[in-house]
Amino acid sequence: VTVNPKIVRAVKSQIDVPLVVGGGIRTREKASIIAKAGADIVVTGTIVEKAEKVYDALKPIIQEIKSIQ
Repeated sequence: VTVNPKIVRAVKSQIDVPLVVGGGIRTREKASIIAKAGADIVVTGTIVEKAEKVYDALKPIIQEIKSIQ
């Protein structure tokens, strides 16, 4: 289950420090939704643990987040 973007927006609106969000973020699309909702840092722990080629697994997620900033 991915973190709910509504929760990310709600928390972001109440804090003035960087927001770190993780939980179920394993695709470019999910990372994009979370970043657009206000996450300053997106944690992708499981994908790194399970991918045989970590760079290949993370590259599309990194590209997507960079395109948002």
